[in-house]
Amino acid sequence: VLDSAILSDSRLPALLKTGLFANRLLVHRSVIARLETTARSADPVEAARATRALEGLKDIRALGNPRVEIDETEIPNSPDLGDLLVRLARLESATLLAGDRDLVRVAEAEGVPIVDLAALASVLAPAAKPGEVISITIEKPGEGKGQGIGFLDDGSMVVVNGAADHIGKSVRATVMRTHATSNGRMVFAERVI
Repeated sequence: VLDSAILSDSRLPALLKTGLFANRLLVHRSVIARLETTARSADPVEAARATRALEGLKDIRALGNPRVEIDETEIPNSPDLGDLLVRLARLESATLLAGDRDLVRVAEAEGVPIVDLAALASVLAPAAKPGEVISITIEKPGEGKGQGIGFLDDGSMVVVNGAADHIGKSVRATVMRTHATSNGRMVFAERVI
């Protein structure tokens, strides 16, 4: 069972090609409906993320194996989409493949088998090293003066000093340090001028 966050992760098709996952993937119709609505959002960052997820769904369907099924199961009294996905995974005796940290916590608390892509990536991916120059698209302003925020392919947040005026643009930045958090890895960088 896939959540919407995992669909927007550009690493998903490569991960599925490894054969680590079953020959059948379920995407509940409610996930698709939420993504289609969000893709029309006035918030450009959220709209872009939802559009990326819908494109990700198209990409994994094109793989052919594992096969992707759109699930139509009615699950009454689900207060939110996360609860619905956890209950669907339990009903299908399936593993939940998720990119949403809150959903991971709920599934773990409910005893539903889960693969947390952020945790998997953190174990497998080498950390960005101080001094490394990366290219990053700045998606929104940061909390500090002059900071811009972007995200690596693995979902790691990158805080780039000197990039607040470059929202929507790709910049080159030198990694200064990294920091592990409960939600994954944060990278702090300086824009290369």
